[in-house]
Formats: sequence, C-alpha cells, structure tokens
Amino acid sequence: MKKILALTMVLLITASIFVFGIVSAQEQEIATAEDIKIAGITPDSPLYGIELAFEGIIELFSENVKLSHAAERLAETKVMISEDKLFYAQRAINNFELIFLRVENKSKIEEHKKLMDNLGQKVSEIASQKGALTEEDRTKIKGLIEEHRENVLNERKGMINNINKISNKNMNIGGY
Repeated sequence: MKKILALTMVLLITASIFVFGIVSAQEQEIATAEDIKIAGITPDSPLYGIELAFEGIIELFSENVKLSHAAERLAETKVMISEDKLFYAQRAINNFELIFLRVENKSKIEEHKKLMDNLGQKVSEIASQKGALTEEDRTKIKGLIEEHRENVLNERKGMINNINKISNKNMNIGGY
C-alpha cells in the first residue's frame, strides 16, 4: 500500500513538473537527448500500440515498472511537442493518465481489502463477546457488507468510466 501511495505521489509530482515543462519545451521546441532516449518508440510510430500492449502485459507481473512507463509517456509527450506533433503528444498524455488511473485503482482495491478485513474482525469480536449472533447482529452485519459491496461497485463503475473516457480520447485521436 505504501509503495502504491509513493508511486502515486511520484506520478503526481512528475506530472506537475512536466506540465510546467511543456511551456518551456514549447518555447524551445527542443526535447533533450535524454527525453528522446527515454521516449523510445513514440506515439507517431506504427509500433506504438504494440509497445503499449507489451508494457501492459509486463505491468500485470510487476507493479514496479509503472513509474518508468509513466516517465516514458512524459518523455514521449515532450518529444512530440518539440516536433510540433501535438496530436500525438495528446495521445501520450492520455496514456500517462491511464497509468495514473491504474495506480490509483490499485490503491483503492488495497483500501477495500483493509475495510473487509476490519469488517471481518468486527464480526469476530461480536461473535466472541456474545457467543452466538442474534438476528439483529446478523442484520447489522449484512447491512454493513451490503453497504461496502455497493460502495465497491460504485467505485468500480467510476474507475471503468474514467478509463473509458481516456480510451475514447485515444480512439478519437487515432487509436492506440
């Protein structure tokens, strides 16, 4: 959980630094050699979608790579801006946002696991204090579980809507 929060903070800080960097990149119209190196395959390449697909597969097995992928999206954006390819810069920004949402969603899932663990502990405490649960206790517990389930479903819908919005932005500017 701490790693996810740290990664989220680093992504936010990097994004805010980058947003201020866009202005200077536009004025200079030059991405650094380091940006070009980090960017690798850029959104204007026909291979870009394949790169994103491979990165997605890698992220399934390792959470730690998301930060480097986010840095790559930011470098791609700078390169595209310096080449005056704003269409493709927006595509890189959208993909950066998708990485951020995946990190944020992972954090929310961790929170829900903790809430469910806490709920389980409360049920155990009530059961150990009373020996057997009354019908009123069962009703309260069912209510808490249903409330949590509904919250999880609503958050999941929100996560999916956010991801779909960004995906639709990418589709509107030329797909992946």
